[in-house]
Amino acid sequence: MSTQKKKGNIALRLLVVLIGLGLCGVGIGLILYSELGADPAGVFETGISNAAGISFGTASAIVNFAVLAVVFFIDRSYVSIASVIGIFSIGYTADFTSWLMDAAGFSAGLPARIAFLLLGILSLAAGTAGYIRADLGVCAVDLASEIISRKRQVQYRIVRVAFDVFFVAAGFLLGGAVGAGTLAAALLTGPAIQLVRPPVSALADRLTG
Repeated sequence: MSTQKKKGNIALRLLVVLIGLGLCGVGIGLILYSELGADPAGVFETGISNAAGISFGTASAIVNFAVLAVVFFIDRSYVSIASVIGIFSIGYTADFTSWLMDAAGFSAGLPARIAFLLLGILSLAAGTAGYIRADLGVCAVDLASEIISRKRQVQYRIVRVAFDVFFVAAGFLLGGAVGAGTLAAALLTGPAIQLVRPPVSALADRLTG
């Protein structure tokens, strides 16, 4: 996996970040709308919420800020504007996507729910590959996989699957709900990101000049 980045106009790179994070939020919203289980990070944060008796939003913010704080002191090059925007944008975009799907009255039959799940994973993968390529920081949930795959020269999909499975297991032990869609997302998101990274990176480079 190539990690070389092409710098470009900062405003255009920020636009790519916003588009990418938006796609991440849409992807998570579609996964949730499928009602086949939350994404791995969502399960982990729900588990913390249940165990600590705090809201999901508070648990999510605590996890994000804690991870970013640790990484900031280890290698602050990974923490920048995208890291901060992601904390506040992805969840709300996911909520809006789920609300929009409900308002539109889309079918909730099993074939449609499976389709929404797979589209959600693809959207999450494309968004992640895009915003990371803009090189304006990495969101907390993606940091460990990104750092280890780059520094240890391990294929991204392997590291991502390992961390997603860890999130699911830890969240389940803390009381988070795990569904078939959760397991699918844990096993497919990493490979999907690695698969779409070359074309998404090329597109991001063209957009940023």
